Amino acid sequence: MSTVAITSSSIPVGLCVPITDAQWQLLVALLSGTADVSVNLHIGAAAPADLTKAWLKTISGVPDRIYYFASGVWLSKHSLPVGFTMLAPAGTTLGGIDTLDGGEVAAVTAFTGPMWAEDTDFRARFPIGPGTFASGAAIAEGATGGEETHALTTAELAPHKHVVLASMSDVGGGTAGQRLRTNANAVESDVSTTNTGGDPVTPGLNGTPHNTVPPYRVRYFIKRTARSHYRA
Repeated sequence: MSTVAITSSSIPVGLCVPITDAQWQLLVALLSGTADVSVNLHIGAAAPADLTKAWLKTISGVPDRIYYFASGVWLSKHSLPVGFTMLAPAGTTLGGIDTLDGGEVAAVTAFTGPMWAEDTDFRARFPIGPGTFASGAAIAEGATGGEETHALTTAELAPHKHVVLASMSDVGGGTAGQRLRTNANAVESDVSTTNTGGDPVTPGLNGTPHNTVPPYRVRYFIKRTARSHYRA
């Protein structure tokens, strides 16, 4: 619908437009600024009797939504598309998702049922945008990955070595009886000279996987259902 501003200076001299007395009175009121007319929009808490008009529903004087009469009911289309995913409002419970945003516990149709449902794809998962990691690994929309716990492999350990302090002990004279003993213990030891490099490396924390989850706060992820309209 287009709007044309009419002032007395914009009306050509000698123009004669055939209008009724009521239309003329309305035109005079509009030009003088003494009238504010809504022709196709009804504003109020109750629905209009004229079903051809749009209805701006108000609740306690505050605008709610604009409804149109179709399929036997007053309907208003949801502003977010079906399948849209977002974080649920803080404090939302699993049982409260069905009635969130004006939804209801019922079978989902275009005009009935919940507006939102839990997006189970995000259960116990962090969201991440598609792209390429610094390592060069690429991830696409819908991909999954990551680990809750991880056991380090030998290749993942930091460079290190194990040192054993030892001294030689002459047993029975001659070099044939020489054995290693720990530097802190005077008792002769049977430790072989081939073990001076230390014990074999055991990856990780004695092989126990460690937690890799960063600090987090839990909220439900919800997605739009197939319901497309509010119903007054």
